[in-house]
Amino acid sequence: MNISSNDYPDEEAADTFYLLTTTSRILKFEFDKRLASLDLPIPLSGARLRLLMEVWKAEHIRMNELAAVMDLKPRTITDFVNALEENGLIQRTVDPTDRRATILSLTDKAKPHIRTIRSISEEISEKLMAKLTVEQRRQMREMLHVLVE
Repeated sequence: MNISSNDYPDEEAADTFYLLTTTSRILKFEFDKRLASLDLPIPLSGARLRLLMEVWKAEHIRMNELAAVMDLKPRTITDFVNALEENGLIQRTVDPTDRRATILSLTDKAKPHIRTIRSISEEISEKLMAKLTVEQRRQMREMLHVLVE
């Protein structure tokens, strides 16, 4: 049987998808590695940092809403929240309108660190994206939004 390139018309799509997922994995690894190398007053991974930033932006958010915003399973959110709660950065309260729901907010201990954490996150991100021009970054953002939607 003779196989031609016509038998695989979407090979370019597959290659692009592979590059995208590989790049995502590498960037996440590099971000986490650089974050871990810093002498932060609180231990954070990239995923925990993202969760902390989502709670900060919302001020108060239900755990199930946070799972939806972050596109993570509730069990994963619970694991992250448990770790951040142990470090004194997140607090849980019972939702007064629905006693089955848990509301998350930052603790007073976490609030002073937000500016530093955001600055560090932006600095690491800038270094990881330094090879791209401003225009290339804009184009990439637009393309990624199209894929996400």
